[in-house]
Amino acid sequence: MAKPAATVEDKASLDTMDLEMEDFNSASCRLIDSHYAFQNDILSGSIPSILGYKLRQMYLEQKLEDAQYHLSCDNPEHETESFRFYCRDCASKICTLCLVAHEGHDVISHAAAVEEKFDNLAGAVSQFGDIQVSLEKAMETATSRREMLVAESAAMKESISQKVSELHDRLDELREALCSGVDAAARPVLSEHDAALESWRTYKDMVRPQAEMRNDLAACLRSENLFKLEEKTRMKLIEAKRNIPSLTPPGRVRLRLRWNEKTLALLSDLEKFGEVSLEPAMDPFQRMVSFTARHVLDKAATCVEGLACCDNGNLVVSDSANLKVKVFGNDGRVVRCFVGGGHYQLAFPGDVVPVGGGCVVVCDPSDNKAVLFSENGMGRSLLPCHSCDCAFAGRDGEIGVVDSLYRTVEWLRVSPEGRLERSRPESVQLQHMGLMAKPRFGLLN
Repeated sequence: MAKPAATVEDKASLDTMDLEMEDFNSASCRLIDSHYAFQNDILSGSIPSILGYKLRQMYLEQKLEDAQYHLSCDNPEHETESFRFYCRDCASKICTLCLVAHEGHDVISHAAAVEEKFDNLAGAVSQFGDIQVSLEKAMETATSRREMLVAESAAMKESISQKVSELHDRLDELREALCSGVDAAARPVLSEHDAALESWRTYKDMVRPQAEMRNDLAACLRSENLFKLEEKTRMKLIEAKRNIPSLTPPGRVRLRLRWNEKTLALLSDLEKFGEVSLEPAMDPFQRMVSFTARHVLDKAATCVEGLACCDNGNLVVSDSANLKVKVFGNDGRVVRCFVGGGHYQLAFPGDVVPVGGGCVVVCDPSDNKAVLFSENGMGRSLLPCHSCDCAFAGRDGEIGVVDSLYRTVEWLRVSPEGRLERSRPESVQLQHMGLMAKPRFGLLN
């Protein structure tokens, strides 16, 4: 068992006794110092010794106070007691009075705790030494590995550079060989092409006058045929007017005739009949026939079911065979072609009625509905009907839809919000209306 170390109080008392024995040379001086005050004549020869003694004593007292402050018990109730033991379970410094409270704990003396701490510190230091050695070995290994990688990368770089240089040389040789081969093969082709181009230029210079002459002749023939067609149509209208003078009201002419192939795009195909209401002057109608013959038929309107003239002068034609609705401009060209936009698709486009603002109403007899479209082809509103055999424009912006099954006319209109709605609560009954297979109503001003 280790011998208990001397306490701080014991060390302080021993130091004081040694000082008392060493600072005074004679026994009388030591005796006087212990019991009486020094006289001036006695102290005249030993003042430096006495001053050193006092300073030494003050230093020891201060050291003792510091030691007591740092080596006191951890228990606040035993602050004045110095610790002599160490509890491992509580990891605290305890004094003699605390032994009862720490009964059953692993308690060792202060000296043993200090020796244990020093032993643990030595072991930790030795472990740090081992760690340092292992780190040095790892650094040496990493350094050697890095040097080896640097050497390998330099060798690999040199090898790759050499291979790339060889590849470039090989590619240059192949490029020169291919270019020479292509030049040799393309030279005859280029010469033939130049010769053909020169011959074509010569031929074009020779044929150009003939082509211009042929185009002028074709234009003359078309103009002559068109004039004959207009004249023939005008004569038929005049003849029909003379044959049925009693059926027309004063100031108006009402005709019913079968149209030929040229007027197919205007009202209907060869198997359909048309009903046209005209002013007495024939010029507007002749212009419309001329316009239709020149432009509408050229755009392959296979089966025209209805047409309408919008406010801006565009002509809207529904082609039931191709399931399309075409918009023609004033020059006769197709502005756009649509079948329906958004959720308003058409299964069989029929009659077309303009309603103003660039909008048209297209009837779909297959689905029995009338759809309001803007001129760009986007659907705006849909309204189901009993039957959409025929549609025409009425007064005050109303639209009449003829139902041949129930012999009625249903009136529709466009609301200010741009929606298609019914304008009258009841339909108009036509007791004596006789309709053909596909009637046509049109108005030309």
